[in-house]
Amino acid sequence: MTARQVTLTKEQHAAVEALVASGEYPSASAVIAEALDQLELRREVARLRRRAFDEAIEEGERDIREGRFTVLRSKQEITDFVAGLGKRK
Repeated sequence: MTARQVTLTKEQHAAVEALVASGEYPSASAVIAEALDQLELRREVARLRRRAFDEAIEEGERDIREGRFTVLRSKQEITDFVAGLGKRK
């Protein structure tokens, strides 16, 4: 392990102290380690969401290029189209 000094706000310090005092974590280092693990998890989830979004955009662009789309010209056409989405297979 490598030692490192960090600066916390009063609120952050109090939160770390409370977690250790409650017995939920054995030390301030354990609290910080868990926080970093959660940060990494959150970043991975964001990366996966971005990738899924990019893939969906690519699929939509491919569908348009290949003519797989429907032109809807009125509110009624949109309403009818949406109503029929659950009925399609």
